[in-house]
Amino acid sequence: MTANIPRQGTLDSIAVDEKGNVYAATMLPDGQDPKVAGGITVISPEGKILEFIELMVEGKPEPLPSNLCFGGPDRRTAFITLAGTGRLVACEMEIPGKPLHYNG
Repeated sequence: MTANIPRQGTLDSIAVDEKGNVYAATMLPDGQDPKVAGGITVISPEGKILEFIELMVEGKPEPLPSNLCFGGPDRRTAFITLAGTGRLVACEMEIPGKPLHYNG
């Protein structure tokens, strides 16, 4: 599966949505160039790349997304940590995240 990752970025944390798609934090998609935005690669259960969500913060590329999880009342909010700046960002997804088996 990882051989199909666009531009061969480095993968970090993953999360799964209700349909079984995997969301992988993808750092440095063009090698060590910090001017290129990293993002979230969405992969189907069959291993097909569905989408690459590029991460720009205040108009600047964020090359180092590291961890992600789904949350919020409907689990449609993806919370993403940014290792380069120490920020936490959130974005809304179309498909809710899969509920965690352990919740507390």
